[in-house]
Amino acid sequence: MSKAENRTVPKRILFFLAAPALVCVQNFGLLRQLIRREVKSKYLGSYLGILWNLITPLTMLVVYTFVFGVVFRARWENQQTENQAEFALALFAGLLLYNFFSECVNRSAYAIVSNVNYVKKVVFPLEILSVSQIVAALVPLAFSVGITVVGRIFVLGSFDWKIVLLPVLLIPMLFLILGLSWIVSAVSVFVRDMQQTISLLVMILGYLTPVFYPLSMVPEFFRNIMMFNPLTYFVSGGRNLLMYGLLPDPLGYAALFFGCYAFLLLALWFFRRVKGNFADII
Repeated sequence: MSKAENRTVPKRILFFLAAPALVCVQNFGLLRQLIRREVKSKYLGSYLGILWNLITPLTMLVVYTFVFGVVFRARWENQQTENQAEFALALFAGLLLYNFFSECVNRSAYAIVSNVNYVKKVVFPLEILSVSQIVAALVPLAFSVGITVVGRIFVLGSFDWKIVLLPVLLIPMLFLILGLSWIVSAVSVFVRDMQQTISLLVMILGYLTPVFYPLSMVPEFFRNIMMFNPLTYFVSGGRNLLMYGLLPDPLGYAALFFGCYAFLLLALWFFRRVKGNFADII
């Protein structure tokens, strides 16, 4: 191998590792327009518009407080008081992360098939369609997090600065969601049943994740199996951070970070490998 080739190999490796970021940076202007379109189209023709991002989570919080706090009178392992509003708020803190995952992955099934005009454009970077959907979904997530923080102040009477570290916890989750979105959106072009299948799988995954119940309630054998579900880490970790200021295990976070990023790279490679056939199928 020549010296020139020896210098090229590390560059190719670095380019491959940075590929997901380059997708966004190189198409930043176009990505910004798509995100604006995604946010506007969601509330197009609505009288209340973006206020639904506040109304919907508040309504959900009231319902969960009644059902799980008043009727079931359940309790989380880290719960600090007997106030059932605390249980409902902690449930909501985990649910908002699962809902974010669910919305992004479910919508990814339509990312390519509903944008045929972009597929026909040879130079259009189809990768950013999934990116724009995910960034747009961060808007209602931010509203829900804000409600959780305010609710915690009223219910527990305190604010923990560690809450500001939530975006750090979400980074590997974004890697996972974007990777799944690329795979699902690509497969949906060839297998239209993927749209119904992924919706069913995401619903099942919601019940196999400690969203509505504490992980301590699960028998130890099944609990160990559930720990292989990345959503278990994100939902439990997000709930503990938002409600109780508990930081995740650094080693577990590092393993999940690099694992999710490796999955993201693999998903991008798969997407680019098959996207040349999209125009022939759609």
